[in-house]
Amino acid sequence: MHGPAPEAIPAACHPPRLTLAMVEGRIPAGFPSPADDFALKGLDLNDLLITHPLATFFMQVSGWSLVLEHICDQDIVVVNRALTPRHGHVVVALVDNQFTIKILHRQGGCIKLMPANPEFGEMVFQDGQELVIIGVVTASIRRRLAPRSLAECHGARDAGQEDTGQEDAGPRAAGPFGR
Repeated sequence: MHGPAPEAIPAACHPPRLTLAMVEGRIPAGFPSPADDFALKGLDLNDLLITHPLATFFMQVSGWSLVLEHICDQDIVVVNRALTPRHGHVVVALVDNQFTIKILHRQGGCIKLMPANPEFGEMVFQDGQELVIIGVVTASIRRRLAPRSLAECHGARDAGQEDTGQEDAGPRAAGPFGR
């Protein structure tokens, strides 16, 4: 996420409650389990994603530098300014008056911002260089029907696989909420 300063979208201080239905239990990614019961309970995304409302905001990612962390172009990240950035955290930082999103690495007195894509280089900071960590990324949100290729998000373009830009038109199972 390098380029002109994007607009940060603040999390609401006292957001209206919006509890949506959530099927209790886990979704097997392998073979379905016919023995699972489907009980509904409520889930409020504010409770799930926002632990410090006054210090939390959202930003849209632009670029592919964190694709191996499963943070892709057009994703929305939840950024928490109340958390202390630690080694290994994905952070939003201000470098040369531009926002970037990278993995924070601290080694001795050296601080690096690392990509999660071999096509991008690391950013190394020495004494005297200005680096401002804006916040820690606590979640990412991806619209599954966003106008982009899932193959791109999973690095198929880097692995030499052909990307047709077509959505998978395979069969989809209907669940408790339909197709």
